[in-house]
Amino acid sequence: MLIILYSDPEWLRIFTDGSLLSDSPNAGAGVFSEIFSFYVPVGRGTAFDGEIAAIRTALSQLQCHLEKFPSCYPL
Repeated sequence: MLIILYSDPEWLRIFTDGSLLSDSPNAGAGVFSEIFSFYVPVGRGTAFDGEIAAIRTALSQLQCHLEKFPSCYPL
């Protein structure tokens, strides 16, 4: 259903994940899309902290790739 409503040419999918190993107090953040991919060590925190860091990383990276979205206008 998602692929029907939001087809590839018009929508960019960004996957994020926050993680925490059971034997470590350090969290991590992962971001993947067709235009960028990152892993960010978050440091001491929870998996939720990692997820927030992943979303922030994705949003900041989108700002660096605005030329790939010619139909978008800044607010």
